[in-house]
Amino acid sequence: MGRRGFRVGSSGAGHPALPLSPTSLRPAFALHGYWPLLAAATALALYGRTLGYGWVFDDATEVVQNTFVRSLSHLGQIFRNTAWAGSGVETYVYRPLPTATFALNYQISGLEPWSYHLVNVLLHGAVSAMVYLLGWRWGLGPTASGLGALLFALHPIHVEVAAAVFGRKDLLASFFLLLMVLTHPWAARRGGGRTLVPVLSFLGGLCSKEVAVAGPFLVAAQDLWSGASPHGEARRRGTWLYGAYGLVLAAYLAVRWTVVGAWGVPATSPLDNPLVEAPLVTRMATAAVVLGKGVGLLVAPHTLSPDYSFNAIPLVRSPLDTRLWASLVLLALALATLLFRGLPRLPGRGGPRRNGPVGLAEDDGQGSSMHLPFLKLAVSWYFLALLPAANVFVLSGTIFGERLLYLPSVAACLLGGWVLAGGVRKNPRIWGLPVAAYLLALTAQTIRYTGAWKDDLSLFRWAAAAAPASTKVHHKLGEEWLRRGELGEALRSLDRALAVAPWNEFAGLTRHQAVAHVAARYSLVLAAPWDAAGWPRDPDLLYTLGHILRERGDTLWPPRLWEEALILDPEHPLALTDLAVSRIMAGDTLTGLLYLERAVRRSPSLPTAWYNLAQLRLARGELPRAREALRRFLEGVGPTPSPEAAWARQLLAEIGPRP
Repeated sequence: MGRRGFRVGSSGAGHPALPLSPTSLRPAFALHGYWPLLAAATALALYGRTLGYGWVFDDATEVVQNTFVRSLSHLGQIFRNTAWAGSGVETYVYRPLPTATFALNYQISGLEPWSYHLVNVLLHGAVSAMVYLLGWRWGLGPTASGLGALLFALHPIHVEVAAAVFGRKDLLASFFLLLMVLTHPWAARRGGGRTLVPVLSFLGGLCSKEVAVAGPFLVAAQDLWSGASPHGEARRRGTWLYGAYGLVLAAYLAVRWTVVGAWGVPATSPLDNPLVEAPLVTRMATAAVVLGKGVGLLVAPHTLSPDYSFNAIPLVRSPLDTRLWASLVLLALALATLLFRGLPRLPGRGGPRRNGPVGLAEDDGQGSSMHLPFLKLAVSWYFLALLPAANVFVLSGTIFGERLLYLPSVAACLLGGWVLAGGVRKNPRIWGLPVAAYLLALTAQTIRYTGAWKDDLSLFRWAAAAAPASTKVHHKLGEEWLRRGELGEALRSLDRALAVAPWNEFAGLTRHQAVAHVAARYSLVLAAPWDAAGWPRDPDLLYTLGHILRERGDTLWPPRLWEEALILDPEHPLALTDLAVSRIMAGDTLTGLLYLERAVRRSPSLPTAWYNLAQLRLARGELPRAREALRRFLEGVGPTPSPEAAWARQLLAEIGPRP
């Protein structure tokens, strides 16, 4: 095969791959080294300000509360326990290497987060530079590879991984898998101790995050579509490497079983992954929709969120769901790309088509031509890297997360780099400005989104706006408001969390804590509610005070407090609901009906309003409307069993289906 490496495809149009040896890297970097340096520098420039950021989201569990990171003497415990065991939390993940690096960070800066952020930024810069090397090895020229690496460095989909300390696991896993894929051909060709590099890289990836199980398949895809045909010793060493990968994977799974006690993800909550309780057809259809959502965010990341748990991505309930059909079209295009064998050569235009992969276009001398093998390799990489967390063969701990796209986006960014480079090369005057505008728009979104990760309050306020249907987002925001003593804001966020999922027991417990804080802070108002001068000027606090008084047996003052809440917020759904009940009990059913209808217009998933509305419409003999109210009530309460839900189901069965 020679020292210059393999060619992509067998049409003769492929660009020589970059041979990964010390002697051959020098001329490559001498010619094109500014591209990987530019990508790395872009990553450092965009995320450098995170060195002044604090701890956010899961950082508290993974680092701050984790006693294992406080001393290097705990390294043995780190490798013998699950990821959060040092924080007193047992989980199903085994990721010792990121925790070990946190222990090293602790030796530098203790619990000051700057050194932890610095390592993340450096890793993202290194991975961005490696994306260039991968593009070069896959047969792309310097411009296409460079633009792909630049896209990877500045893409806002990577903010979660690069800006949050807990993103270390994705950074390390991607770093090691890229190193594995890049060095595999070199190790097979040259042999000796070099064969240990991809094998140990695979082990490092597995110890960083479970997604690394895709490593051998990524290597195999590269071998399959590269057009390389190693012979003799190179083929033998390649076979040995695959055997070594298998042994490493088996050893890792055995250790993981010993530590975790399970192969997959046991007992995931539907709050984190609603697919765990979905029928198989719904699960597969929703998994396809999630795939399409990921591709959409890579192309146009206009709305980003740190959380996509229940019910940020609604499950597919109907075969007419347009999201499903758009995703199926995307999957069909991907499958067609993998099955396409190229066009036959026309007589007089190069003779018959050769066997094997055929380039889509001839090289123009600039090294930026597109080849069918590259397309196949890019599509294969994306799906193979995404598959471990795609909820197809096994359920993962979440339905979707932007961090899950970090490794798959390597292929997407290289494909994007080729598209951008091809447009600029063909007509710089027409395409130059749109390409520059697109890159600037991505950069601006990255800067905006990075700013949201400076602390928990900023992060969850952003998330509540980006994913308003996520119960977890509102719960986390409510927790942060409560921690800061902002009781009205805390109650509003927690009520939104419960409006999305009334069975969210975690949000319910936090709301009970918030109510206790309200009772303590406004004890004088509760003792003398007739003194309106002491009433807070916040509708949620007024509603909560009325609710506390009602539970204490007071029937006079709660409606007055709720009416005052409606003066501040005329469509407050909880105040409207409780006022409706008080009016109905007083015999004013018409006013009660109007209040309940206003409540469900403001909060369409509020189960208490629908429950009372169903009872009122049944009493009025309005069966079709009662049936609809019962259905909406059952949708609102979700899977949690309750006497009210059992009554509603029985009544629906008695009423019968909709005529």
